[in-house]
Amino acid sequence: MTPGDRAYLRAWLEREFGLDADTLGPDAPDLALAARRAATGLDGDAAYLRLWRRDPLERQAWLEQVLVGETWFFRERGAFGLLRQHAGASGRADRPLRVLCLPCASGEEAWSIAISLRQAGLDADSARIVAMDASHAALDAARRGHYGLRALRGLDPRQWAEYLLPEAEGRFRVADSLRGMVDFVAGNALDAGILRQHAPFDAVFCRNLMIYMSAAGRVQLCRSLADGLAADGLLFLGHAETPPEPAAWARHGDSGAFAWRKATAQPRSPDAARRSPGKPPTDPPPGLRSTPAGPGDAPQSPRIAPPNPSPPALHTARTLANQGAYQEALRLLEQAVAHSPLDPDIHALLGILHDRQNQPERAALHFRRALYLAPGHAESLAHLALLQERRGLRAEAERLRQRLRQTVGP
Repeated sequence: MTPGDRAYLRAWLEREFGLDADTLGPDAPDLALAARRAATGLDGDAAYLRLWRRDPLERQAWLEQVLVGETWFFRERGAFGLLRQHAGASGRADRPLRVLCLPCASGEEAWSIAISLRQAGLDADSARIVAMDASHAALDAARRGHYGLRALRGLDPRQWAEYLLPEAEGRFRVADSLRGMVDFVAGNALDAGILRQHAPFDAVFCRNLMIYMSAAGRVQLCRSLADGLAADGLLFLGHAETPPEPAAWARHGDSGAFAWRKATAQPRSPDAARRSPGKPPTDPPPGLRSTPAGPGDAPQSPRIAPPNPSPPALHTARTLANQGAYQEALRLLEQAVAHSPLDPDIHALLGILHDRQNQPERAALHFRRALYLAPGHAESLAHLALLQERRGLRAEAERLRQRLRQTVGP
């Protein structure tokens, strides 16, 4: 693929979806093109790009090859505990409670929201979930609602025996009682019109999308979400994300929920709630209770500490970095991340090196990518806290240090 073609594809990702190709892996467009070229049987990049330009279905297929859809049930569990509380305090007499899940990927988060709302006493008549994604393949998987135990990441499915029903060994499906609560919708996160069609929302789960977006894309998306969010609604972001215009938002709930309200919102009193009909709320299973922050101090000057075990390329890059050969280390890491895009240690070191090259935006993106993949990645927490403090983002830096204290202890 020529440099001009590569630049065109990267620009298309940002223009149409607000995505920053660097956060997906520097070679993600090339790898996706190679995979689709093989799938279509075309000979050469030029022939494939001619097809890509004229066929919207092929552009969609290439996009789905680029996108990262890693998710699981009850990820960042504090968010679901806070959602239960919010649902109980936000009973609506005029309409069902509405929750947006964007992007919904293969559906685990949307079904986790549905379970949480059922536990709050709501049902298909009193609560609706709009689960949106740009990937048609992901939406098909989400609608089917059949999963392996890996989708629970070690959680015991018996905690939700009423909602997660066993099938063949090591497999389960979501119960029919949840299916009427979720509407799966194909849509682009930057399409403000489709968001308005389904608004207003009492809660929005938009977690671990902004870490893949350009600065302009993050601002555009967050403004659209704010427009669609009810006055007392909650915006749930990923643990490595903050709103791009922080003055418009205020943190809400425990630190482990990563929830935000509009800065002008007044929290609704639980005593004033008018619960919609449904089954009575139940206590959350132990796996959904959030953990309070622990004591301790963040390290003042984190260093490049090798993980254990360390891939050979990463070990070599660390050695080069510690010798001051930053460009050589960067070249090696860019090759490594193309083959291992889900390795948080590679992203952490890329963040460190971009920081030392005075590229704070790129550094922050890689640190956030590492934290998306490994929420307790101490090296990334420490370095990102220092980086954000230098950039004047002291509130975020303190939140990161608090998470670091929870991770490493006193």
